[in-house]
Amino acid sequence: MKNLIFTIVVVFFLTLSSQVTAEDSTCWFKAPAQNDIWVIVYEANRDGDRGKIIWEGKIAAGEKKQIKCTSGQIRYNYAREEGQPYEGDLWRSCDDEDVQM
Repeated sequence: MKNLIFTIVVVFFLTLSSQVTAEDSTCWFKAPAQNDIWVIVYEANRDGDRGKIIWEGKIAAGEKKQIKCTSGQIRYNYAREEGQPYEGDLWRSCDDEDVQM
């Protein structure tokens, strides 16, 4: 009986840990080699609707920035010059791939 309970507990925690891992999605934003870029990244829901800001800042020319989200979906806006209006409002699925700017 103790072995059965132990097995059930182990299976439960393995299942739970795999679900937690699956909820973390990653996108890599890469700035062009010649320009800095300013980005605002929002969490997005399954329908692609914009949610809360999960990261905002500058990515230096040629650099990459890792962005993690829990939904697996993001929306983002970007500006090619500091102080300029943001453009884009683009939707993206985060599956550990580069987002070229």
